[in-house]
Amino acid sequence: MIGRILITVGILFMILGSLLTLIETKFSKKLHWIGISDTIGASLVFIGMGVNGFGTLKATLAFLFIILWGPSLTHTLARAFLSRLEK
Repeated sequence: MIGRILITVGILFMILGSLLTLIETKFSKKLHWIGISDTIGASLVFIGMGVNGFGTLKATLAFLFIILWGPSLTHTLARAFLSRLEK
């Protein structure tokens, strides 16, 4: 039960972030919405999968991958965007 709730909330986070990205006009704010909503949403989905017992090892590895690489990639995109503006 808890696993299904976590998966549902995670999916709702990702959908909300995507919808807010469609509304926002600035790239930096779009990146902010997507970065946060996808990291939190995917983390909740993988935690929910782990709670339900769906490939606990795979869910744990995917969770760690998202937590480590999601913010790093968002930061890299933001830096590239800012360096492009300075030129």
